Amino acid sequence: MQVILARENSVDKEYHPSNNINNTSHSGCTVNVESQNNTIIIELAGEIDLGSSSRIYSLILQQCKQADIAVIINLENIVFMDSSGLQILLRLREKLDHYHQHILLVKPRPQIKKLFQLTAFDKMFHIFADQEQAFAYLAYEERQNKKT
Repeated sequence: MQVILARENSVDKEYHPSNNINNTSHSGCTVNVESQNNTIIIELAGEIDLGSSSRIYSLILQQCKQADIAVIINLENIVFMDSSGLQILLRLREKLDHYHQHILLVKPRPQIKKLFQLTAFDKMFHIFADQEQAFAYLAYEERQNKKT
């Protein structure tokens, strides 16, 4: 599933691919969702800011309800994130912790990684270089849980 969120005249609008909207002509964020091994993988691209954050949170939260084990958020194509993007991650972490699910962040760009370090998010979230490492972590956690 792909949904493109864009800001136009300071008003959020939701575009679906069937509307033939050219993603590159709008500032905003694209959300791609797929499922693999009882895990939801969410790929974000573009900018996460106050203008798009509430829609992004709602879309991601809706998809998280389908995850059994974890949600992996791929940040590889996020070029900008402000405090509202950080708030999305904190709120998602809180919700997923309540359901005993993991939230894992994958491939943040250097500027996003620096933002995480400055705000201590790198200590609050598991951040991985790629999806394979994230899945390896989940497999390790599952083995550890079976031992106890």
